[in-house]
Amino acid sequence: MEHGIMRRFIKILGGFLAVLVVVSVGAIVYILNIDLNDWKPEIQSAVKDATGRTLVIEGPIEFELGTDTRLKATGIALSNADWGSRPNMVEVDSVEVSLKLFSLLGSTPDITLAHVDGVRAILEKNEQGVSNTQFQTAGASDADMKSDAGESHSGGGYSGGGDLVLPILRDVRIADVEVVMKDPALGPDRVFTLTELTLGSQSETDPLKLNLDAAFDDLDLVMSGERGSLQTMTDSGQPTPIDFVGNLAGIDVAIQGQIQDLAGQEGIDVKVSALGEELANVAQIAGIDVPRLGGFKVDATLKGDGDNLSVNPLVVDMGSPDVIHVTVNGTIENAVATEGVDLAVMVKSNQVGNLSPIAQKFSGQKVPALGPLDVSLNVRGDLADELSVEDLSLNLGTQEMVTLAVSGGIKDIMKQNGIALDITADSPELGNLSPIAKEFSGQSIPNMGPMSMTAKVNGGMEAGLGLTDLAVDFGKPETIQVQVNGGIEDLLAQKGVDLSVKAVSPEVGNLSPLVKAFSNASVPALGPLNLNLKVAGDAQDVLTLSQLDLNLGTEKTLLVEAKGTVTDLVKLSGADVAFKVISPNLSVLSDLAPGIPPIGPVDVSGSLKGDNGKPITLDPFTAKIGGSDIAGTATIDATGDVPSIVARLSSTRFDINDVNPPAKGGASKASTSGGTTGGGTSSASSDGRLIPNDPLPLDVMKSVNADIEYKAATFVAAVAELTDFEIKIVLEDGKLDVSPFKAGVGAGTLDGALSLDGSQDNPSVSVSIEGKKMGLESLLAGAGMRDKIVGPLDVNIDLKGAGASPRAIAGSLTGNTLVSLYDSRVLKKAFEDAMGDTLAGLLATENGWVVMDCTVLDYDLKDGLMETKAGYTASGPITVITEGNINLKTEELNLTAKPAGGGGLTSVPLSITGTFANPSVIPDPKAIGLGIVTGLLTGGIAPALLAVVGDLPADHPCKKEVEESKEQVENAPAQQQSAPADVLKDPGKAIEEGVGGALKGLFGN
Repeated sequence: MEHGIMRRFIKILGGFLAVLVVVSVGAIVYILNIDLNDWKPEIQSAVKDATGRTLVIEGPIEFELGTDTRLKATGIALSNADWGSRPNMVEVDSVEVSLKLFSLLGSTPDITLAHVDGVRAILEKNEQGVSNTQFQTAGASDADMKSDAGESHSGGGYSGGGDLVLPILRDVRIADVEVVMKDPALGPDRVFTLTELTLGSQSETDPLKLNLDAAFDDLDLVMSGERGSLQTMTDSGQPTPIDFVGNLAGIDVAIQGQIQDLAGQEGIDVKVSALGEELANVAQIAGIDVPRLGGFKVDATLKGDGDNLSVNPLVVDMGSPDVIHVTVNGTIENAVATEGVDLAVMVKSNQVGNLSPIAQKFSGQKVPALGPLDVSLNVRGDLADELSVEDLSLNLGTQEMVTLAVSGGIKDIMKQNGIALDITADSPELGNLSPIAKEFSGQSIPNMGPMSMTAKVNGGMEAGLGLTDLAVDFGKPETIQVQVNGGIEDLLAQKGVDLSVKAVSPEVGNLSPLVKAFSNASVPALGPLNLNLKVAGDAQDVLTLSQLDLNLGTEKTLLVEAKGTVTDLVKLSGADVAFKVISPNLSVLSDLAPGIPPIGPVDVSGSLKGDNGKPITLDPFTAKIGGSDIAGTATIDATGDVPSIVARLSSTRFDINDVNPPAKGGASKASTSGGTTGGGTSSASSDGRLIPNDPLPLDVMKSVNADIEYKAATFVAAVAELTDFEIKIVLEDGKLDVSPFKAGVGAGTLDGALSLDGSQDNPSVSVSIEGKKMGLESLLAGAGMRDKIVGPLDVNIDLKGAGASPRAIAGSLTGNTLVSLYDSRVLKKAFEDAMGDTLAGLLATENGWVVMDCTVLDYDLKDGLMETKAGYTASGPITVITEGNINLKTEELNLTAKPAGGGGLTSVPLSITGTFANPSVIPDPKAIGLGIVTGLLTGGIAPALLAVVGDLPADHPCKKEVEESKEQVENAPAQQQSAPADVLKDPGKAIEEGVGGALKGLFGN
């Protein structure tokens, strides 16, 4: 930008001087006796019409007519663009021109003096990129201006038909010049200062001498020398000698030689040389700040004509081997057209890592310290036709770390076609690259063994860049050896992949040191590994696994076998793979994945099949895990926008404990309870709530469709043991339906359904469960209660709600739940272990069993509020009526329990408040007085019992139990009801430790 603006400025200044010369000549010819100061308005008007700017000449115009005619003006200023940062674009203190008047009548004008002093100018662009040198001329379009410019060039210059006419310049001096260049797109302002430029000769036969003293920003520009005389420059029959030396921005420059025909630019024979101590200084001239690279030297001999100029020889030597050293030697037949290039280029660096400051400056990336670099190549051809790289030889790195060698050529470097390269890389130990890898990626490389690689790269950007004859071999026989062979037809498009991979290890456990470099896990000693793969096709279209042959481990540890093909790896279609997994116990994998339980023995086998472009089927599939079995088919369809899974599975017997073995202590991990004698500990979240507020995985539900049916003759869950178990799960477009869900539970049945519409931002939920005469011994068999509890259980649940988290759903539930338990018994020791001695003492016992004659819990729910419709428990002579509500939104409890029929604590009404995480059970303050208690027992319970039987079937055993309890309460003597002497004997403490502790255990788990 600066060079273009400078040329335009010189052009403007030259035009300005030309105007003054014309004015002076016109003055001589036409207005010999007129004062030019009277013409200032006309001159200013003409400039205004030509540029759209205002010209001011503050000082007088001095004009002396005679043999030596003189013209001088001072205080000259040309206004800036209206958006400019200064009012004036150019200010000149003085301009003076003197010439021999009568030389104008001859063939050689004689200018005896031309002085310009005190120039201050600004060349700038605004934010829109408009330059202040773009003038607005009156009545002229852009096309007219271009046309006028073309005419002036063609009509006023040398056409080659005759000798060039030049004036004698005896004393030309331009001094004290400052030009500021502003461009927001290029950063800080640049400043050109000219202390002095002198140019002149005393006669037609004297050489024209030049002296330049200037600076560009802080870079000095000094030049002196001479160019032939006026006579040689205007006579094509005489050569014009040229001899200039100087220092431009710290660069020593010399231009020496001659031009036979200066005007016609023919017969050029000039040697140009440049010598600099630092390349960075040259870059600074162009506004580029780079680190220090070292010195440079350029020698070039230019011969020929202006349109056919050869460079022979060209010698370039730049940089330093400590960073980078570049040499260029050769010739260019036609430098103007860049034809006949024949250059030998060499690049050397003692350590490529030293290039990091340069690379970071331009790309923000470091260069790894791989070692020395040595490159040689020849550049030949024509820029417009075909410029090629031949005899390329690149060597990088050290024998101790890694070496890379590239040889070959590029037929057309401009179009990047005709690439033919041979590449080899070798390392005695890949781990030696670890310091570099850690610096650039943060991850070290373990000692994997030696590596060797050979490959050919052929083709180009148009035909495709191919990788052929690839051969990679790395690793050690005692750990693992990996080989990769083949090629890729088009690397950029990832098409035509044809690769084979082979990996062999005598013992995969020996890979532990390698794995530990990337994670905290280790690889167990499972046995040998043999893997063979062949991959072919296009990564963006169809990529085929034409061979898979895997053998890992042994049957004594873990044996994995897989063999087959996959037509389309991208879409997982067209598969035909048989697999087998055998292990006596999967805990052998705990070193690799800590926490794997002792599952086994395991025997899984199956076959994956599917035609190209069609779903993959797992058929057959069988698995035996411990005493459990599962078999069936599954279809995986990844050909559509949303993958889908369809499975039909069945088991003779499946026990969750076989895949989730009991933890140390007996209970399975899923069923381990926190209940203790003194009450459990709640696991409240950080906000004190127990119901999770984690969002439902709605995105996951939308990312896959599923249709799964499963049946099991016997299914042992974490707690329950079910028979004739049957479930169907359908997930489509985020909508989940579980129906049917049914099973036998002891002598009874369980039937239910669940739906969740995950396609909505606020998913709707519905739950329906009906359990009839479910055997408690089967329902709790998985918790070790088969021989410790007996009796039937009825459950009816019908709930609806909506929410994007379990907590939101719970707070919206509306519907009803009814649970009834009758004719049941719990082994007293088991009850005490689960709920504590105190609570066990509140209920009737018989022959070592806690008696549960009847329990009915009936709740109506609306927007998460559970209102007790009926709550009743009968245990021998003891009955308890429960009232109040449970708020699922806030997890707050507001219940009262009114016991009767026993002594001690069984006569104290209880108030159950607090939250799920921190429940509180205290004697009901409203019923502390003995009279109030007696009133409740004699007059309050009997009516409440009537509400209990409302929703029960006519033949329900609890209906009879309620009638008997009602009768018992009504007929009880008043003194008997008020007899217990220990009703007020510190009941709070007993309740706190007993019932309260049991409730905390219940909610906390």
